[in-house]
Amino acid sequence: MMTRRLAIRFGGSAYVLVLSLFLVLPLLIIVPSSFSAGEALVFPPKAYSLRWYEQLLSSSRWHDSALLSLRVALCAVVLAVPIALMAALASVRFRTVSSSQRIFLLLPIVVPHSVIATGLFTLLLKLGMLEDPVMLVVVHATFALPYAFLLFVSALEAIDPLIWNAAATLGASPQQVLSKVILRIIWPSVISAALLVLVMSWDEIVASVFVGPISPPTLPSLMFSYLQETVTPVVAAVASLLLVISIAIGVVMLALSGRNTK
Repeated sequence: MMTRRLAIRFGGSAYVLVLSLFLVLPLLIIVPSSFSAGEALVFPPKAYSLRWYEQLLSSSRWHDSALLSLRVALCAVVLAVPIALMAALASVRFRTVSSSQRIFLLLPIVVPHSVIATGLFTLLLKLGMLEDPVMLVVVHATFALPYAFLLFVSALEAIDPLIWNAAATLGASPQQVLSKVILRIIWPSVISAALLVLVMSWDEIVASVFVGPISPPTLPSLMFSYLQETVTPVVAAVASLLLVISIAIGVVMLALSGRNTK
């Protein structure tokens, strides 16, 4: 029995190590490659330079794509977070969301995004709404909505039901209970959900390629098309900057998660 437990523990540790290396090694390659002085994306670089960061920061093509991605991501946050919060309230507090409706909300997690994007491509093409940034916002919000919903459900389920009843007993209306009591308790989860939707929208490439604008494209779409045209370290520079931003957002979410559990 002891040998079996040790084998399971060793196997689990080895699996985690391999998975961690699989995730970390590309990062250890892409960051040094972004400082290459050469024209090709190689590792390790033969010489180091900031030329690709200078090119990136001075290029209007990259600026336009980054601004479009940021606008789409912010609009997706504004659309997805309130809907996810209302759906979570209906599910946890009022019990008005059935099991089938909850499964429907979570479908974007289960159904491959390529399948949804292919169907949307055909539909939007017929409607003449292909490449519409508004539709891209809706798609991004739809893809991120289930994750924000699950985050809010977890936060709301952790609230003592007596808090709801106590606030109502003291004369607070349902709107006042939500705004002055519940939101003040779960505000770290609200910010975490907003950051999660922001990152997911910013990183979404499948919907952006199928239904997103072409001129300018979103940043992931531009990176993808750029890699098809030529392989230069400027893509590594973009990836490195996005990595820094993602790490910063992850640290904030981790801090908020710790605050929410206290």
